[in-house]
Parts: sequence; structure tokens; C-alpha cells
Amino acid sequence: MVTINSWGSSDPAEVAKGGTGVDTTTAYAVQCGGTTATGAHQPIASVGTSGQVLTSNGAGALPTMQTLNSGLILISSKTASSSASVTFVDIGSYKTYFFQFENIRPATDNSYLILQMSDDNGSTYETTGYSTLYAKGRPTSAITPDATNTVGWVLTSALDNSSGDKTASGQMWISNCNASSKPWANGMQTSYCNSGYYTIGFSGGVGATSGADAFRFIMSSGNIYIGRFKLFGLGGS
Repeated sequence: MVTINSWGSSDPAEVAKGGTGVDTTTAYAVQCGGTTATGAHQPIASVGTSGQVLTSNGAGALPTMQTLNSGLILISSKTASSSASVTFVDIGSYKTYFFQFENIRPATDNSYLILQMSDDNGSTYETTGYSTLYAKGRPTSAITPDATNTVGWVLTSALDNSSGDKTASGQMWISNCNASSKPWANGMQTSYCNSGYYTIGFSGGVGATSGADAFRFIMSSGNIYIGRFKLFGLGGS
């Protein structure tokens, strides 16, 4: 802001003279033009929440931050590097989320990838009460049902920590989030380990409690050595 300008005034510089016409602004808010060509600049009403987009409300009105009404909206992308966990917090208020995980490899041999949920935006995570009903198999054998695991949603088979292409990749939908009842999960992954290729399909996975609003990935033992994670929200959900 100009305080002592070329015409000797301590008032905010006028728009017509290259200023904004205001002496304060709202932190992080988008600034817009005034109600006339030379009117003082205006901030939008709110900075919004993570995942929202700036949306026009037509001529004569300031734009606002809004949640998209349809399609998958990328919320965040994170890469693991010998990470104890990969967390996603401040993820908006979608009812349905979609995770994509790529090239996951553990730091500890024979450990598998787990996803846990929070109902307090990541202050704590639920570590009991999950149900993951899934089936796994190899191209050379029949797909068979596997046991449930209650510490989190089990996303992969036991993985190797050796170098090369022995990793796991997959996708997962989590619905009924940010609600007063338990979320549900379903998805699929393919992994390559010492014993060959595995495909796992999981369906009917139930969350530990209601109100899922943050998530974290961990390994059953040790760190996540490498891997990339993407979180999307389903617009309109």
C-alpha cells in the first residue's frame, strides 16, 4: 500500500492513480476489482477449504470458493521416502474419496500396506475395528478368500523390500465419509514379489468408526521405502 504518495496524501492510493483504494486486505483472500472501473478493490468472502475452486457467480457478483459438483478432484499427491507414514488431512468434506497408490515398496521385507482412518482430522487414528474382506490369487492358482484384519484396511499382499520392479500399485474407493455412520471401502491392487504376481480385490471393507475425515498409510512393519499416493474427492458426493 502507498502511504505517502506523489500528491502528498497518506490515504490509500486510488485505483485511477495505480493503487487499490483500500488500506487493509484479508489474509490469503483473492482480490477482485471494485464495483466500478475506478472503485476500491474487494476481497472474496472466504479463502475456502482444501479442494475447492474459485467459481464465477456471474456479472455483478464476487466469485466464491466452491466444491466442484461432479468428477474426481485431485486433493493431494504425496511421495514416500523411507516414511513412517503418509498422511492426508484437511481433505474437505466429500462423502466419497478415491486413492491411487503406485510402486509401493516397504523398507522391511514381507510387510504389507495398510490404510487407517481418523475422525478428528488426523489428531488420532483408529487402530482397531476394521473389517477387510478380500480375495487374492496368482495367475497360476485360484483366487481364494483371505482372513480379515482389524488394524486397518489391508491393501496389498506381503511385499518384498528388494530393489527393482517388485512393488504394488492399486486403487481404492472409500464411501460414506464425513458422516455419522461407518465408511465402506472397495478396490484392487496388483503386486510383484519373490513368489510372483498377486492380484487382490477387496470389497465390503468397513471402517473402524464413523466420520472418516483424514487418512494415513503405513506398513505392517517398518517404513514405506518408496511409493506415490494420490487422493481425489468425488465432486457432488
